[in-house]
Amino acid sequence: MLGRGERLRLSAAIAAVALVAAAAAVAGHAASMDTTAALTGSSEWTSGYAISGSFGGSLGRGTYSGTLTAGAPFTTPTCGPVCAAVTGGITFSTRAGEFTAVVQSGGIVSMEDIASHSFRNFRLQLIIVGGTRNYAHMRGRLSLSYESVWTHEWVNGVFVDDIADTGTLTGTIRSSAR
Repeated sequence: MLGRGERLRLSAAIAAVALVAAAAAVAGHAASMDTTAALTGSSEWTSGYAISGSFGGSLGRGTYSGTLTAGAPFTTPTCGPVCAAVTGGITFSTRAGEFTAVVQSGGIVSMEDIASHSFRNFRLQLIIVGGTRNYAHMRGRLSLSYESVWTHEWVNGVFVDDIADTGTLTGTIRSSAR
């Protein structure tokens, strides 16, 4: 018959073996996580849209920057007044590393200009193509709804010329097995 100390050591050894086996089983599978983040920033409108700002949410907190390029404009009954296909990529950075996502086919920007404001509404599907440090093995698909508003009007005798951006990023990311 085993003494109390021997039984405790045996129980601890069994628990350690079970823990190692469970960890090995989990390591063999990709862990996935639904994620969402709110983006706030600004952009420069030239031949493309150079966007940058900060984000926060279940994805963590950090900064983002990238370039979105609009193709030839078109108009349809379901998009407008003027739309264009979008290409480009965005890099998201946190203290834990960074990852880059590129726009997938079907990304679109709806463009509207009035006397005091210009609006750009982006609806993009992104795919994560690479990362560093904690994000080195991250993969996934994200949806980005991003609005850029250029205010260009006189307010109380002062000309306001400002671009403000907001967006929502949602999707599922996973850490692929190493």
